[in-house]
Amino acid sequence: MKTGGLIDTGRFLYLIAYLRKKDEDISAISQRAVDEGLHFFELPGRRFIDPEQLFGIGRIIKRYNVRILHCHDPKTDFFGFLLKLRFPKMKLVSTVH
Repeated sequence: MKTGGLIDTGRFLYLIAYLRKKDEDISAISQRAVDEGLHFFELPGRRFIDPEQLFGIGRIIKRYNVRILHCHDPKTDFFGFLLKLRFPKMKLVSTVH
């Protein structure tokens, strides 16, 4: 979320989609995003590769006309690869931590 403060919100809409386990409490992270005025989406999943999370990201991409998807781990990289097939004009960026 550190990047959020650096984004020119006059030119870009900055969205965060957080993929979490169904029973994982991320209320502190969610509240921080709200406090910083960021658009934050929680996508709970029941298993490591959860189609509902994949479709949830796809709905966000379609609704907000996302042009750049930045992924941060192997799971989201895989989802990004699949979503790039559905949205070929979208740019895909990957940063592994």
